[in-house]
Amino acid sequence: MYWKADKWNQPVSVKDMFDKNTVRWLEDNGLGGYIQDYRMHLFEPGAVKEEDLEKFKTELKDVIAYVKYSKSTEALKEYNEKYKPDLTKSTVTLINELTNSNYVFIDGKERLNMCEAFEGIKAEGIERIQREIQAGLNQKYGNID
Repeated sequence: MYWKADKWNQPVSVKDMFDKNTVRWLEDNGLGGYIQDYRMHLFEPGAVKEEDLEKFKTELKDVIAYVKYSKSTEALKEYNEKYKPDLTKSTVTLINELTNSNYVFIDGKERLNMCEAFEGIKAEGIERIQREIQAGLNQKYGNID
């Protein structure tokens, strides 16, 4: 399992580990059959097609989707609006770890509505940017509250 949004760019079989000239030489000299071309069964959330994502019926679907869409705020927003995921604390913790996110779980709640969490993160980002702009203006022009 490769839990990144980026595409896997490493070999996925034994023969992929050799350069093409070596593989060709082995095959031309009748030795190609001595190397078993074991293929790696690789799971990459970033490569899961939308129609295949529909086949998952547990919170694993949401974990895969959040990893897949973690580089696109717009795609993540669309996913939230379409599925309105309501996730357990352990699933949210896993998503945070895999995507380097910071979805905050509200004390006393058993589940987290990701639409609300997404809006909360967006609001926090806007507030942070406003504070940074205000601090920059204050630094340049003095305190101008």
